[in-house]
Amino acid sequence: VQTRLALRHETDEQMLTRLLKAACDELRNRVPAIQEGAAYLRKNPGCMNYAIYDTYSTPSRDRRVFDDLLILRRAYREVLQTSRNSIWNTSIQQQLHKIFPLIESSAAQEASRMPAQSVTSTSSCLIDYMPGRRMDMAEFKRRLFLGWISNNPHDESEYRWGDLRGPSQRAHSCQSWDPWSPDLSRE
Repeated sequence: VQTRLALRHETDEQMLTRLLKAACDELRNRVPAIQEGAAYLRKNPGCMNYAIYDTYSTPSRDRRVFDDLLILRRAYREVLQTSRNSIWNTSIQQQLHKIFPLIESSAAQEASRMPAQSVTSTSSCLIDYMPGRRMDMAEFKRRLFLGWISNNPHDESEYRWGDLRGPSQRAHSCQSWDPWSPDLSRE
């Protein structure tokens, strides 16, 4: 259906750029959501009830960015397999290689062997996630795939972004609803 409705054919490069942008948009939208939850937590240090927890938790948002990254990973792998001899935009290829450095491995193997990623000239989707702290899509993907990103609003920002591994003391002692963690076996 998508092919029949298309007004023009999308190149591999255009498709990968579109998929990367979709994942990036989801990541960028996560920043204010976490900031709002952290601001609430600073003013209200106790446990949240279900309604407030639901307002500041991010399992659906985190699942969407995870799904977008898996789709991008599959598409990138397929393009590499079918276009080995063609030359395409080296900028997008460098960005994708930084995000998926071990593309021939499974997502779980890649996550466990991928070193921490610093911001470089090949970084994509830079976010200032906390004051004085910045990361790119490659580092967020690494942390997300390792299960370090918390969607629990009882966790402080450092736990929500994977700087610290949780759960935090508060998150451990307060009730949680709808926890989510990445399932790399789906790849």
